[in-house]
Amino acid sequence: MPQGEELKLLEMLRARQKEQAAAALGRGVELCKRTADLPGARELGLKHHWLRTSTKEAGMGPADGGVPGNRMDSPYVTQTRVNDHSGQGQRPGSICERVADVDEACVNRELEMGKPLGAWTPINQCQTFAAEVQERCSTKVQPLPDPRRLDPGKI
Repeated sequence: MPQGEELKLLEMLRARQKEQAAAALGRGVELCKRTADLPGARELGLKHHWLRTSTKEAGMGPADGGVPGNRMDSPYVTQTRVNDHSGQGQRPGSICERVADVDEACVNRELEMGKPLGAWTPINQCQTFAAEVQERCSTKVQPLPDPRRLDPGKI
């Protein structure tokens, strides 16, 4: 076999090994959802969101612990934190879908159990928390703005 072909074959094998190693590291990141266990949630389509990786399953919950949605909490009063959601993705009615372009190790760092998240509000709730973690841990390269369209007053 000519040397050039051997090099190509070796490069292909190395690339395949890297893909297999990455797959073996875990499932990546999944966004999980289920109807919240609150009165009227099903009729209103209210969903609780949390994140799952190969080593953690967690999301926003009440500061005194547990998974939210099985009691009445008060907006602007109830304090929140990152809570363990282990097994919630397996509950009937839960759906977990793989999220592309999100670093699993970064998500694991963000899902620090007990980390305070502030008062529960319409702009600080489980859905915004899950979305913000995904954004902070995104591996997608953001395109640079077109310099021809920049506003000189904002530079």
